[in-house]
Amino acid sequence: MILFDRGTYNRAGTLLKASLLGMRVTEIPPRVFMRRLPEEEFKKHGELVRKFEFPVVMAHGPYYDITTSDEEAREKALKAHLRAKELAKTAGAEIYIVQLGVRDEKAGFDVVKDSISKIIDDKLVIAIKNAYADRERGTLEEIKELIELNPERMTIALQLENAFLLEHVVYEDLDIHRADLEATEDYRYDLLERARKLPGRSEYLVLRFSQVTVFYKGRMMRKKRVPLGRGYPSLDPMLNAIARFMVDKRKSGESRRIVFEYTGPSENKYRDAITLFASLMYRISDLIERAF
Repeated sequence: MILFDRGTYNRAGTLLKASLLGMRVTEIPPRVFMRRLPEEEFKKHGELVRKFEFPVVMAHGPYYDITTSDEEAREKALKAHLRAKELAKTAGAEIYIVQLGVRDEKAGFDVVKDSISKIIDDKLVIAIKNAYADRERGTLEEIKELIELNPERMTIALQLENAFLLEHVVYEDLDIHRADLEATEDYRYDLLERARKLPGRSEYLVLRFSQVTVFYKGRMMRKKRVPLGRGYPSLDPMLNAIARFMVDKRKSGESRRIVFEYTGPSENKYRDAITLFASLMYRISDLIERAF
């Protein structure tokens, strides 16, 4: 059976609002772990997610680079992640998301593997987030290799717009409109299939999404999250692909929990999340009427 849980990121003070709006997923954002808050704050968060009965609680690790060849900086980053994942468990999280960092050829991929092996935990599922530009670690092939370190404790956190930007090489020319035309519904369905076929915790498929715009900062492309309807990639092909994918997997009898998190900017994030999920559910409803 396919289970569909959806939500967005929250601090402890917004969990009640998220619960009242029917959110079933919540994520502790990375900046919470970068503020050096006392453990009591995370205990409070854990009590609230249990009280409001969130089925899926995630935590996004801090934005510190664990792939750098600078040993001192890498050790500090690892120390921060080790502290964050303990606090994540205190806060009730079961999935801990890791963003890898820069593609430092001096370090090599063995350094990346070593860093991840130190973060793997027997009480958390470690979800590796995919990259959005070639300067970052986190292609699907690299994530596959990392998951194979410990498939029982790892999975992918598929940031949909990141895959769109990277695989359509938007970092080369910033032509996000051209990429959007190339990113057909079939491409997006295939992306979901590729993520599904990765090794790792088969009961989860973690999807994350925000529309974005892109710009150069110096010589490097950056992305900026924007409110729903004001950026790329386009919603229709993506939502059609997700709806088809979910109904197809249900028809095949597959058992999986699809965790879909809206990661857009805090401005109107709840309204945008509800609009996104409702639009997806309309599509699923139409397909179900024809399929069953």
